Amino acid sequence: MRDIKFRAFDLDFKKMWLPHDTCFEYLKHENQQASITAFMNPKSCHLMQYTCLKDKNGVEVYDGDILSRTSYHTPNTKIIAVVIWQNGGFILKHHDNLYQLAESNLNYYKVVGNIYENPELLKQGEQ
Repeated sequence: MRDIKFRAFDLDFKKMWLPHDTCFEYLKHENQQASITAFMNPKSCHLMQYTCLKDKNGVEVYDGDILSRTSYHTPNTKIIAVVIWQNGGFILKHHDNLYQLAESNLNYYKVVGNIYENPELLKQGEQ
């Protein structure tokens, strides 16, 4: 069975809430069906789902993560891609190209940030 986990970025407080933080633990232990928005402002809270995959360093990959790898053709060039949810699945977006997110291609990528805390990373590399 796959782990279904979320993290949330709160725009009001500029804080990432992780699955082990108090608000998530409350929902899990109280066995409630309430949404995380009961604890955060829904207009400023962005939920990101765990993809059930890990990068080459064993870091969990979530929707909204920014990934990096070295280019196959030019070793001094970084390839920057973003994990997004589209058409019922997680994909890697690099420029206008979309690639299926799979364990096999994550063996080359590492998580370097996310779109909320590190948007400047999208301007780096060959993204």
